[in-house]
Amino acid sequence: MDRIAVRVAAVREEARDIRAYDLATASGAALPAFDAGSHVSVFLPNGLARSYSLVGAADDRRAYTIAVKCERNGRGGSAFIHDHVQVGAEFEIGTPLNNFRLDEHAPHSVLVAGGIGITPIYAMAKRLTELGRSWEMLYAARSPEDAAFYRTLTTMEGGKVRFFFFEAAGDKLDLADAFRGRPHGTHFYCCGPTPMLDEFVASATTAPAFVHTERFTGRADEGPGAGFTVKLARDGRTFFIPPDRSILDVLGENGITVESSCREGLCGACETRVLDGVPDHKDFVLDEDQHESNKVMMICCSRAMGETLTLDL
Repeated sequence: MDRIAVRVAAVREEARDIRAYDLATASGAALPAFDAGSHVSVFLPNGLARSYSLVGAADDRRAYTIAVKCERNGRGGSAFIHDHVQVGAEFEIGTPLNNFRLDEHAPHSVLVAGGIGITPIYAMAKRLTELGRSWEMLYAARSPEDAAFYRTLTTMEGGKVRFFFFEAAGDKLDLADAFRGRPHGTHFYCCGPTPMLDEFVASATTAPAFVHTERFTGRADEGPGAGFTVKLARDGRTFFIPPDRSILDVLGENGITVESSCREGLCGACETRVLDGVPDHKDFVLDEDQHESNKVMMICCSRAMGETLTLDL
């Protein structure tokens, strides 16, 4: 993954504990093109790396816009950004990646967002409006004050937006309703917390190819699995991966640097070729065919089905 030096050009309050950051290249050069659903890895000055969806206009290459919700009990990245990243701050980002691609030719699109999961969904709504495509959005948040882009969405033309606020009595999003009575060929998209994503997938009544999800937290409910051995084909060394450590962790501790960002199987930055052995895939990036082929894996979270894996490192 190439890195781009950027400077924070603007900071805006989008909702309670949510800020939008405009990132322009430090040199003033145009940024790489991206499409709706894309994200970038942000490499913070304190050594942390996190992934954030791009919410700005895809055709505006002067700056990328990300929206960050401050999670004080999280892993530290969002709190650092809110506390220390101001206009003029400089750091690096990765080039855009997209594991949540929008079908721009679908006859109709249903966009479902939960909380800060609105970020890629918002970008999709803007793109579909630009294309003149039919779309609707179901957006669940705690309250209007907690809903990023609320004011913009209430006046956005081109599609219908329905809000569901947890604090309002009886105002609950029925995910099964997202699939009822929609035109043939409709594509369905959802980004939000794990319980919401699981319910969305379980409620789906259409072909899996028409149902798209993106998660912003990993599989916290799954155990670490058994220990196994990793052989590095190019490096020549072999490492034991204990049950409570990831491949990425062990390699890093031994001076082997592999590009990474989310560390939860969400962004795709640490994708690594598998030369021998069968991975135990735990990511949300690779599709079913890629999992079955076992040619690549995300070493930040995935493990081994057997005792040994050989990687192209």
